[in-house]
Amino acid sequence: MQDVRASVRPNSRLADEVTEPTLERWFTPDAPPELVERFRAMLDATDPEGYAACGEAVAGHDVIDQLGQIAVPTLVVSGDDDLSTPLEPHSRTLADGIPGARLAVIEHARHMANAERPELGAELTESFCRTDPEVQKRFARATFLSDNRSDLAAVRVPTLILQCTDDVIAPDAVGEYVHHQITGSRLVRLDASGHCPNLSAPNETVDAIRAFLAST
Repeated sequence: MQDVRASVRPNSRLADEVTEPTLERWFTPDAPPELVERFRAMLDATDPEGYAACGEAVAGHDVIDQLGQIAVPTLVVSGDDDLSTPLEPHSRTLADGIPGARLAVIEHARHMANAERPELGAELTESFCRTDPEVQKRFARATFLSDNRSDLAAVRVPTLILQCTDDVIAPDAVGEYVHHQITGSRLVRLDASGHCPNLSAPNETVDAIRAFLAST
């Protein structure tokens, strides 16, 4: 933070030493140039003193010990390549610390995922908000309290198991177990992280399903 203060306070606008690294942390190399330019103009118009003061306030603000007090349905959205507040440990810490929180990871996105991939961010948010809290509670109870392990050996249809990277809800051990219990099943590990690849990495998910169907 001292480096930021030294860079911004002597000038009437944010120095390139601050603006360019900030844009690199916010956007992927594939972000639309006009989008990046719009945010560059916003940074150029930002008062340096205000920027430094905001940075100091954010850097010194820590309420991790209060996350457990949040008692409302919570959706934590993170870009899988967020360099400002990385998925590990920032977003994961939030999701793990807030009771019942859901973590959604947007593939190929950094800190400004909502701006770079607005359609996916909106879909995740709308999907979350459409869920009736009572239905969500019943679904969670059925999901986390049910145990159907003894039924897996009875499955006799071609089965594809998609295992995401860094899935907190169903980690690698779960995918391996299901694979070994269902005779003839196929286990495919996706590059997508999180628990909902159909939302965060739809193309990779569809490709895996199509490849499986073509081979069965």
